[in-house]
Amino acid sequence: MTQWDMAETRNQIKRLYGHEQLEMAIPALRSVIDRRDYAHFHYHEANDLFRTFVQKHLAYEPLLWVIHQSDESFSEFHWLITKIGAHVVACIQSLHAIADIMAHAVYYSLGMNRFDHSLREDKITATTILAKLGDSAELSMVHQLMTELASGGRADHLAALSNYSKHRSIIRTAMTEDWTGEEPERHRLTLGGFSYKGKSFPDARVKDFITDEHDRIARLIVDTGNAMHAVLQLRTGNS
Repeated sequence: MTQWDMAETRNQIKRLYGHEQLEMAIPALRSVIDRRDYAHFHYHEANDLFRTFVQKHLAYEPLLWVIHQSDESFSEFHWLITKIGAHVVACIQSLHAIADIMAHAVYYSLGMNRFDHSLREDKITATTILAKLGDSAELSMVHQLMTELASGGRADHLAALSNYSKHRSIIRTAMTEDWTGEEPERHRLTLGGFSYKGKSFPDARVKDFITDEHDRIARLIVDTGNAMHAVLQLRTGNS
């Protein structure tokens, strides 16, 4: 993946618009990376807990037997799944937050608040920024990448998972066991299916869903950052 020289992007913002504008942009620029890293951390914590349990308890015994050996074993498993679920929910919410945080980064990095019809801070979202970006030929690449970030891949499922868990009820993470021999791994973590705003979302394997969305979003953070940087470079050359 191509790197994004964020330090130089910050320098370009300061050259074009001054220190005060840079201070507006910095929190969002920093936070898109923080949220990516938080998602990475939470996923790997969940996966480490899962793998450790599988290796320690499920090499030779079925999952149901291990869980129900005693009240203590049941209680221990319940706490394990609670910790894993907490990490998975936190990972999903961090991934989902990135599009709106990147919208703030784009808005302030490109000085969009300096033009007529600027947005109130609480109105800056991926949706409102895309509407503004769509009017500019200069920003067409940023618009294209932000569109992909906000709605590409499985963004609709990611948003539904985050919002359903935040506002309605937690979509729980379960540990399942395959006895057909058809799955590549005997044990896996899954997120249950649900319906949200009239659309049904199927069960999802945590490993596949989070890996795909994390990698997609991480790539688009860098690509969008580089597209912003290219705009700033052109503006600097023309100023």
